[in-house]
Amino acid sequence: MSVALDVIVKYGVGEKATNDAWADLVRFATHAEGILGADILADLAEAEKAFKERSGQTLPAAYRSAKSVLKNALEHGVPLLSDNGTPLGKTAVSKETTARKKAATPDKEVSVFGNIISNITSCKLAYESAPDGMDKDAARIQLETLFSTFFGD
Repeated sequence: MSVALDVIVKYGVGEKATNDAWADLVRFATHAEGILGADILADLAEAEKAFKERSGQTLPAAYRSAKSVLKNALEHGVPLLSDNGTPLGKTAVSKETTARKKAATPDKEVSVFGNIISNITSCKLAYESAPDGMDKDAARIQLETLFSTFFGD
């Protein structure tokens, strides 16, 4: 049985095994991460397929949750191991991932301002690139509508 498949099976056994399974999943991911060209999520997908074929069951909910935490942590560069090399807890990893996601997400006002600038730029480009007398009125109307939407009449 592969290491990844072994981890999935542990998630279906019980709470103690589930806690051990998170540590095993982290060990698997951090070991595979050090292997050149390793695709951790692809390896897990293969193991998931094997689990479903062999057991005829769906993946345990605890495993799906843990894989989601792992995937998000990897995407956001969250460390999975403590300074002394032991696996960090799933909750700690999840909280750090959430904090990094929040820090990476622009404020709503900044996002709205970015949308305004983007729309103005596209209207300006449409206006400037239109041949004389063609579509310039449409671009002007679009720009006027945009301004009235964001700034009122």
